[in-house]
Amino acid sequence: EKAANLILCPRNGDKEEVAEVRNDWMKNKDPVASLKKFPRWMHSERAALEGYKQFGLTGHQNAMSAIPRNVRLMYVHAYQSTIWNLMAS
Repeated sequence: EKAANLILCPRNGDKEEVAEVRNDWMKNKDPVASLKKFPRWMHSERAALEGYKQFGLTGHQNAMSAIPRNVRLMYVHAYQSTIWNLMAS
């Protein structure tokens, strides 16, 4: 659930349109309505929403599995890099 929230929740520096749809998701938790609003270029977010649409709001693992494997691996590698940089500095 935390991983999904990190992907779907508002972030600092979001464009206004993106922040608006992320806030709408946080408020309503409606994957069908959110899919209509999320821009097409937000592939990871839309994939997670498709997972929630298919498996329900309690299917967090399935929603994360809907994100392409290479993108999920990128998240893991980014986290590993952050840890490495913290330890090395």
